[in-house]
Amino acid sequence: MENYVAVSEFTRQSIVEHLRIPPERVHTIYHAINTAHFRPFPNARAYVAEQYNLSFKQGEIYLLYVGNELPRKNLKTLLHGIALLRETGYAVQLIKVGGASGQRWREQFLMDIGQHRLEDIVTIVQEFVPDSDLPAFYSAADLLVHPSLIEGFGFPVLEAMACGLPVVCSDAGALTEITGNNALHFDGRNVDSLVASVQRGIDDSALREDLRQRGLLRSQQFSPALFTSKLLDVYQKAAAQ
Repeated sequence: MENYVAVSEFTRQSIVEHLRIPPERVHTIYHAINTAHFRPFPNARAYVAEQYNLSFKQGEIYLLYVGNELPRKNLKTLLHGIALLRETGYAVQLIKVGGASGQRWREQFLMDIGQHRLEDIVTIVQEFVPDSDLPAFYSAADLLVHPSLIEGFGFPVLEAMACGLPVVCSDAGALTEITGNNALHFDGRNVDSLVASVQRGIDDSALREDLRQRGLLRSQQFSPALFTSKLLDVYQKAAAQ
């Protein structure tokens, strides 16, 4: 008898609902993360500045987005939120890492940046960023902002937590499931909700430190050993059927 593995409970429920597979045949096993690789990176800003020709200005708050520019990633709302934050006196900068997943989406992203007059606020890292350098970017930022409208898992939020970066993310898809109560959440379809959560993360240094510590602990729960153990259990049960 066929069995299936889903990477989150959100994905599992979607599979059961849309593909009409009996729920007992779909098992949730979370992706693993290598915390020996994704961990706080020492002197991260100096490294990123040298390797990617970026500058970090004194007194600025650096938000990080890691991912592509597809519509479901909801970057329009993120840019709108950054514009509102700037208007209210928050000295925020956005660093964007990751390919566009299509020239049309890069063109749209650039148009949206121009619409909000954020050309000097948004830095798109044009170079390919290898996996080995991602911990440096996570460690160099002040907050990760992940505004997706749907996510089956959400690697960037978990990678950020493993690197000690506080996470501000939407409550869509599996994101709240993956982060638990170890991140600040917002309604991805409501720019005011995004702004309020980012403001909390900026204004409350004690909260940021608490999120950093809890995120580090949370990331330890997604170990390769646990993934392997649960997957082996599914194989054994399937073989016995």
